[in-house]
Amino acid sequence: MLRSTFCLFLILSKFIFSQPPTITATGSLTSDNIYVNFIFSEGVWDTSSGAGELEVADVVLSLSGGTATLSSTTPITITKLGNYDFSNAWGTGEPNNSGTEHIAHIRGSDFGINDHKYNQAYYAILELDFTSTTTPTGYTLFTTYAGHSYYKANSSKTWITQKSDATAAGGNMLIYNSIAEFNHLTQNFASFLYNSHIGLEQDLSAADYSEPGGGWYWTDGTPLDNSGGDPNTYRIQIGIDGIADGDEILTIRPVANSIYDAGGNLASTSQSNNTQRLFDLTSPTIISTTIPSDNSNITVTFSEPIYNATGGSGAIEASDFALSLSDGTASLSSATPSSISVSGTV
Repeated sequence: MLRSTFCLFLILSKFIFSQPPTITATGSLTSDNIYVNFIFSEGVWDTSSGAGELEVADVVLSLSGGTATLSSTTPITITKLGNYDFSNAWGTGEPNNSGTEHIAHIRGSDFGINDHKYNQAYYAILELDFTSTTTPTGYTLFTTYAGHSYYKANSSKTWITQKSDATAAGGNMLIYNSIAEFNHLTQNFASFLYNSHIGLEQDLSAADYSEPGGGWYWTDGTPLDNSGGDPNTYRIQIGIDGIADGDEILTIRPVANSIYDAGGNLASTSQSNNTQRLFDLTSPTIISTTIPSDNSNITVTFSEPIYNATGGSGAIEASDFALSLSDGTASLSSATPSSISVSGTV
């Protein structure tokens, strides 16, 4: 009996630990259809030895339906969001909100994060979510890590200006996404980090806002304390040609022989929880108008159903339209319709 139980345990253990990693969910698509998250069932790497962060070449995209198309089947960027709490990265005694301080930089005294005012000028750290072959104007490359490139700005500017410059360069000011990244930068390149703005800001409208330590978010929307997130979450940037009409379905798949778990089990190219519908960014247009012989009303047909609020809600009202009349002898008694009725797109 003991021998049978032992054999059964071995068989079950082998079965359990040989399961390949799978994509369990997609979501958090940004409203502009540029970034989307997906989650793996366990930790994954791009080698069978349990080492190597995922790179853009490890993922392939496809888009079906709708009018928009992909500019590339390879993501533009990929970032592991993880579930890390970087609250302990504040410098000693920080944050202290010493006079409306709502943005962050890395100070030189202890290389900790320090809150400061928007009008304070510092250098900045630019992070590109890919290994760049060129250096953006106004920056100096100091390291690459896990497919990301890190630069220091050559000029001291305010946080808002540095953020704008980083966006124009195709990246963000520094965002800590993992303990490994944090250690790589702070232990090897601290001299580049000091007195530099980073992509951390206090959101005064956030539900968790309080002074001085609440409401701090990285500029990609991730909270400074992201310990409640899934540790196996990845964010990719996708390139879209044309304007999505909401019928597009994005599919995310591992590239063959590219993604593994710690046991060396290979992720299949066939997944079942790996799709995301894009947002409709196509504006409705008037495609026809008709008017009866007595000029008593006008029938307006739109290209699609319309609403007076976002999210497909809110009934159209007369005040949502403005009328004007040109030429001839008649005039409008009001620039607002006296009544309105809706049926589908009419």
